[in-house]
Amino acid sequence: MTEVKNTIQNRRFTYTPHLKNLLLNYSVVFFYALLLAALAHLDWGGMSSTGIIVTIIVASIIADFVSGLWHLFVDYYPLNYQLGYDKLLFFKGKRDSKEFMRLRQSILFTGSFMEQLAYHYKAHHKFPKCSHSINKNFLDTSIGSFAALFYAFFLLLAYKLDNPSGIFLLALLHAYPEYILGVLIFAALVANIELIHHCVHFPKEFPIAGRVIRFLQTFGLVYPSKTHTRHHRGDGVGFCFITGHTNFFVGYIRKFLLDRGIITEDRWHGKP
Repeated sequence: MTEVKNTIQNRRFTYTPHLKNLLLNYSVVFFYALLLAALAHLDWGGMSSTGIIVTIIVASIIADFVSGLWHLFVDYYPLNYQLGYDKLLFFKGKRDSKEFMRLRQSILFTGSFMEQLAYHYKAHHKFPKCSHSINKNFLDTSIGSFAALFYAFFLLLAYKLDNPSGIFLLALLHAYPEYILGVLIFAALVANIELIHHCVHFPKEFPIAGRVIRFLQTFGLVYPSKTHTRHHRGDGVGFCFITGHTNFFVGYIRKFLLDRGIITEDRWHGKP
């Protein structure tokens, strides 16, 4: 009842656990069904092997960079003290106690989507084992994934109908099915950010995916665990959630924002 009241009383959009679980079950299946359908209808014959390889590399770099920018934004999003999120983040007792659960129930769902997300990120930095859930976080990254996926379908439709609709990008991309493939790869990578993240932390919980992630890490195709450990320590590195190859650029943006007082280190730690 508390969750329902909090959701009704709060005019900003919020997720309740029941709503998130329902959306999760359907959105995962729907996403991959659309992704496979789009891949099946791509003009593979119109792409060269070199073009496909370059597309995969470029799409991976862009997805990694975007993930880093998003991570940077959420990490430095201010914690809402007025709603009491500081009481949750700096709770001194056991986080699996009834006292904490009651406090969490009364505070967490009163905030907006971004306020809840900012709290989850900060809590995960402090307590990675008890605050991370791949089920909880899929929907947080799926917005961008679905947006890219629907965009790819729009491009694919224009390509199939031989109708670029007079839009410059579509007219340009009409001749380059590699771009559509790139958008699909971007969508797939962003959708799996939290699976990669979870496997970096707890590879044994997903035996097959965990082995794959570890294997890719040995070739530098997934960001290294050591870098992510430094991120949790607050060293200001490792914001990119896929390959980590664009961390340098995101780190430069972070320094630029810090030097100009646009963001502060205290925000990362959840301080006012």
